Amino acid sequence: MIRTVLIDDEIDSIRVLQRLLEGYCPEVSIVGKADGVEMGVHVIQSTKPDLVFLDIEMTHGNAFDLLNQLQPVEFQVIFVTAFDNYAIRAFKYSAVDYLLKPIDIDDLRASLGRVLQRVQGKTFVDQMETLLYNVETFQLTQQKMAVPTLTACMAEPATTYSIPERMIRTAAIMPTAATATTSTTRSPAAIIRSMAAPISTGSSSVT
Repeated sequence: MIRTVLIDDEIDSIRVLQRLLEGYCPEVSIVGKADGVEMGVHVIQSTKPDLVFLDIEMTHGNAFDLLNQLQPVEFQVIFVTAFDNYAIRAFKYSAVDYLLKPIDIDDLRASLGRVLQRVQGKTFVDQMETLLYNVETFQLTQQKMAVPTLTACMAEPATTYSIPERMIRTAAIMPTAATATTSTTRSPAAIIRSMAAPISTGSSSVT
């Protein structure tokens, strides 16, 4: 549905346009109406419409005064007026169309077709931007989760020993055959001396 606001200082003009939209344009949902610049600004800010049908000359100000208060304009605009001398200025505000009163139903439907294309295009772009944002956020979250794990590993490194040192530490708490009955342990220095000593094989020794 195209959320739509009608702004015109002539109540009869609003009623005619509303009947046309309700009778021939089911894709339109009228979410607000206003009869002047001040009320129009308030209605647009509170309803955030996709489309505004906007009269140009009103009692207190005109359509351009209203649009200047709402920059950047984040909705589509169709100007509806009895004057054709504002057309060039109207399109400087990226108007979808410029309809002259009394409104022709075929022109109205053609204008709404262009609005629908713009709204759908904007929706697609917004969806792509949201998708990209979610992907980037997910990747950043994954990185943040990995950093503490890596930091923790670096902060508490596993204790490693060279093979001789490990052998010494292990052997130092193992009783030798000669001292097993007394449950004493050998010091690292004694172990080193014993490893350096020749092994006896009867009458000869191997160094």
